[in-house]
Amino acid sequence: MLITNCTLDPSKLGVLAECLDGDPQEGEWAGQLLSMHSVAYSCGILARKQDTVVHSHDSEELKRCQTLATAAAQVMQGVSIGGSDEGDHTLDPFFIPANSGDPAPGKIDEKFFRSALRGTLHPKAKIVVEPLAKSSAWWKAVSTVTPDLANDPDEKKRVAPWGQLLDWFGQQKELRTPVYIGLEESDDAPATVHPRFFVGLTAAGSLVGLVTCVVGT
Repeated sequence: MLITNCTLDPSKLGVLAECLDGDPQEGEWAGQLLSMHSVAYSCGILARKQDTVVHSHDSEELKRCQTLATAAAQVMQGVSIGGSDEGDHTLDPFFIPANSGDPAPGKIDEKFFRSALRGTLHPKAKIVVEPLAKSSAWWKAVSTVTPDLANDPDEKKRVAPWGQLLDWFGQQKELRTPVYIGLEESDDAPATVHPRFFVGLTAAGSLVGLVTCVVGT
């Protein structure tokens, strides 16, 4: 069964709604890395409100995306991103379902990620893609405990689930090539909110995992 009647659903933006907290008079990007015209659909797709979006999702694939993203969020329930985040952001379920018949990529890279997010990402934003592994720079960022918090039991509790998230992705037979994706500002793309994604690919080519953000001023 194909799902073709997806509707606008602002709640699907989740934490990414913070990227739209800017002055529209400053233009489409308004000092952020996500277009001010970004909208979310009930299926999870992100797009710009002026763009035409084709919806043709296999119902089982959509259910698979929802189930996997919810399970990932349960692993990280209540866990903050930590690191340099000036807020206290936790992780939301995130998925962008493929359309039926679309070719599935072999891996997640910048080109595919930009295409999957349908023009909502700032064209000058830096996009960092790293494996979900303890050898990656993102792992050091989320797992490092600052010296002044070394004896804080709450901080140790914050770090432990990140290892559980790595294990979870490694155990999912329905997800492959899991990666961390970080959006970073550049001279041509300043921002205060920096989205972070932890996602893998289904066999059909859907992006599934978690999203959060880091706020820095």
